[in-house]
Amino acid sequence: MGFLARRLIKQNLNLLDVLVEDTNNSFFNVVEVPTTFTLGRSSFKLFGSQYLKQNVPLKMEMLDTVGNTVYMTPVDLVGEEVSPFLPYRYITVEVYRPPVNVGGLALITFVGEIDPGAVNFSIPTQFQDTYNVRYTKRVNLDVSTVINTQPILFYKKPTIAAQELVRANIVNTAVTQSVRIFSSGSGIPRSDLVDTPLTETTGSQEHNDGLQTTTDLDAFQSNYRFNTGLHAGMPPIITRRGGSQRWASLENPEFTLSIPGGGLQASMQGGTVTIPEHTQSVAQTDGEGKTFNVEVIVPEFQTTVLDVINDTTVVLEDPPTFRDPSTPTGSYGTDTTNVIIDEFEDIPISMSFEDVVTTIISSSVHYTSFLDLTIKNLRPFSGDLYRVKIHGKMQSQNSGFVTMADTVVESPEVLVDKTSPSGFLRTGYFIDQSHINNYWTASSVTDTTKGAAVSMTHTGSQYIDSMYISGSTRGINEFVIVENKSTQQFTLDKNVVYSVSAMIKGKRTPKTKVDGSVVDEGKLYFHLSGSNLNQSQKRATSVYLGSEISNPDDGQVVVLELDKNLTGFQDFNRVEHTFVPKFNLDRLKNTDTTLQLRAESGEWHISDLSLRPAMDTGFSPDEYKIVLPLPRSQRPDKLDIFIEYFDINNNTTEVITIQENIMISGSALVIDGSDNLLTGSLYMGNVQGSGIEAAGANSAYI
Repeated sequence: MGFLARRLIKQNLNLLDVLVEDTNNSFFNVVEVPTTFTLGRSSFKLFGSQYLKQNVPLKMEMLDTVGNTVYMTPVDLVGEEVSPFLPYRYITVEVYRPPVNVGGLALITFVGEIDPGAVNFSIPTQFQDTYNVRYTKRVNLDVSTVINTQPILFYKKPTIAAQELVRANIVNTAVTQSVRIFSSGSGIPRSDLVDTPLTETTGSQEHNDGLQTTTDLDAFQSNYRFNTGLHAGMPPIITRRGGSQRWASLENPEFTLSIPGGGLQASMQGGTVTIPEHTQSVAQTDGEGKTFNVEVIVPEFQTTVLDVINDTTVVLEDPPTFRDPSTPTGSYGTDTTNVIIDEFEDIPISMSFEDVVTTIISSSVHYTSFLDLTIKNLRPFSGDLYRVKIHGKMQSQNSGFVTMADTVVESPEVLVDKTSPSGFLRTGYFIDQSHINNYWTASSVTDTTKGAAVSMTHTGSQYIDSMYISGSTRGINEFVIVENKSTQQFTLDKNVVYSVSAMIKGKRTPKTKVDGSVVDEGKLYFHLSGSNLNQSQKRATSVYLGSEISNPDDGQVVVLELDKNLTGFQDFNRVEHTFVPKFNLDRLKNTDTTLQLRAESGEWHISDLSLRPAMDTGFSPDEYKIVLPLPRSQRPDKLDIFIEYFDINNNTTEVITIQENIMISGSALVIDGSDNLLTGSLYMGNVQGSGIEAAGANSAYI
């Protein structure tokens, strides 16, 4: 998830010398101010009064507990488009997670100028023609609450782009189970958990102190079939609500299983691991302080694979433990004891998992008609859009509107192959070498010459299912480009904020500098190329490159640079950057976009590459895409739909979006199976009751 923090210059309005402190809120009439502002967008109303001087802009500021500005600004146009005009202005507030904003008491300040003719007191000379009245209010800034309950108010009325999509069904394949035996495996607890007793309670109060609890949503986030898009996209509820919010670096897993011989695959996620019975030597101390070893029999242990890190390492849902021999068991309906995480070496490991077919076959006869729906202008100035309900009606049917979808809103993945059997296959998830070759191309560039001496290899040595990029980059003007093929160009919209992310590791390689010296370095850049994208500010002069992705705050080019003091592969883990594409002035959309990765130096492992409209806690995305199955009806037909919008507490908005007369051609009806039965008559013709008859009455006939 990502966001662009909008910032304001600090004015210190709370320190301004004024004549009047508006303690009764009679000058500004600021109303409906939340007592607590959570992460995301909120709003309140400013009425003003006849006591304020006309045509003098009001100034406003919100400071958090450490003096950082909180983004606060009046909302333009809302309530000013048509009569009757609103007697107030909306003020929107955007609260971001630390370090941009810090939780605690915040101060809202408004200043204005008093109209001398509207008050019954005189204004001293030093306070004339200047800001001389102030209103302040203390509020709570809660940056730990992830649920934004403020009412949803949109900047613009949401719009719809809808068209029919007829797609071949996926041919089901038999589900098979595989069992792999690994001759040697080692259990590796996190360093702070090695030989550390943990309190385990079983029975009705079962829990394990000191270990994190893995939820079903956490496990589902790594589901191979949906993470890759092979069978379908990841359910929106998983990406929106599945993971816990983390503001610091991701903590190392509590326990990993290492298979030195390799051979692990991403499809093993969710599989069952069996660790056989074995013995462990545990150090104990007697009453005299002498240390001795106790042999403990560790029983067979089974758990599931939570995540596959690379081809030699997996994270297990539960770590194997054994009872600390020095601790007695408990009583009173529970069994409380100290356990130790099993740190074993060179133990044979078995794993059973479901074989996932990566070659998906489409039916040649079965097709389904879908509605490809995009909802735009979803950015609110207050609240967080969490859910949409889509109602539809086929015009030929004598029925009312029915609910076609009731779904959580998430930002759609851009790097997908819409022509794949599922329609959701991610081009940025590198399933295998064939997948990389189908969707990506790599070139080595020297000055104005473009070659192909580049290694673009599928590997799992650093990250599972990653693309290894290596080529000739030693020369001054030498670099490597990896980009999506022209058949996989995608669409970007103007004024939509996007986030690009990936798992990245890199290693430094020799690079010749302008002065002739050679240094070991690694630099990776990201570019966007397209006919409607503005290329005037790009730094790289090569004709093969689009404009660099840059920092929206200062325009600096975004570069991933390896630490010159470290050797070997450096792990950046997940890297994410949020940006706004630069468009030519008269263009609103670019349909031939190419994402380019430029390795100026270094060797790189890229995994799980993603590009999508930005969203973050409390901040819903600017647009949402969904593909809906259509009900079978007369062919052809027309569809009418309308959409409702809800927050997380099921509160709806006053806004609905309507689209009528969507042309639907429908899909063919196919009857298959061996047990279908026709007991009446079926006529082939254009008039009911006449034509060629197929009948199942008494004795069947045609």
